[in-house]
Amino acid sequence: MRQAMDIVYEDEYILVIDKPHKMLVYPSPIAKNCHWFATKELAKLGYENLHTVHRLDRPTSGLLLFAKNKETAITFSQLFRDKAIKKTYLSLVRGHTEEEGIIDKELKKDGEGELQEAVTKYKTLEKGIVDIEISKYPQSRFSFVEVEPISGRMHQIRRHLAHLRHPIIGDKRYGDRHYNRYMKEEMEMENLLLHAFKLEFTHPISQQKMSINAPIPVVMKKVLDAFGFSKSEVLVRGIV
Repeated sequence: MRQAMDIVYEDEYILVIDKPHKMLVYPSPIAKNCHWFATKELAKLGYENLHTVHRLDRPTSGLLLFAKNKETAITFSQLFRDKAIKKTYLSLVRGHTEEEGIIDKELKKDGEGELQEAVTKYKTLEKGIVDIEISKYPQSRFSFVEVEPISGRMHQIRRHLAHLRHPIIGDKRYGDRHYNRYMKEEMEMENLLLHAFKLEFTHPISQQKMSINAPIPVVMKKVLDAFGFSKSEVLVRGIV
């Protein structure tokens, strides 16, 4: 069953949605088998002339911002390029991460081009140990982390966390196949547990300080609850 696409915030200039897992932002030649797009679903609701100013990977859920006119799109695109919009993600990863850290590792453009600067901050919200043998140990460790990408490279968070040997649970490309198989077979879960949770910025038109949140998906909360993580209870939607 598909998760619904929710409109989280709207004003005269922008629209922010909570994009479900597996929904593409717009049609792409590299995903010809997908027919579920945010732009198409929004057009059905009467939003036919939105401008895309940033992207989320298809398997990543969470906040996605659109501009309602060309001028606003140019402004917000520049804000993203200038790192004036703070993006906060939540994720469940394999192993126990450090309390906090900065991953400063160049990444190849689109996975195969020239190296580009890439920086990601993270903070551990909670750690857990489960008495289940998933890989080669009698217990399995997990960490619930808050992640802030400073740059915006392709699959940056996924690649950086995998570099730390703490891949995201459910990541079919960079993750741990043993953990992914366990999640699929024992918990009926194939989602990438990476969620774009918060956007913070100064609205360029109204000058209002904005903090827009989207609750973690039901599937992600189910896994966190099953493994005894309590922090998920406080991660609810709110606009400040």
